[in-house]
Amino acid sequence: YGYNDQEIDFLELDKANYFLNKYQVTVKINKENQERELSSLINSSYYTGNSQNYLLSLEDKNKDISINEPGALLNIKQRNIIAWLLDLAR
Repeated sequence: YGYNDQEIDFLELDKANYFLNKYQVTVKINKENQERELSSLINSSYYTGNSQNYLLSLEDKNKDISINEPGALLNIKQRNIIAWLLDLAR
């Protein structure tokens, strides 16, 4: 999914093609890429509705990030990608 030079790495749809989950994947989250990774999830929420948002990386941090901006109230689950793939960090 892409819009205005922003992209979502992966989208998960249900059988009726409604958005279930959005995934951003990065090796590491730092000051240089945090805004870019989060803004893709935030800006796409206008079009994808109430889907769950994931930010996956190799970092050990598992936390929930709440975003409350005009027109966008969402929760982003930051998870370690290895634990998430092994179903240990959902």
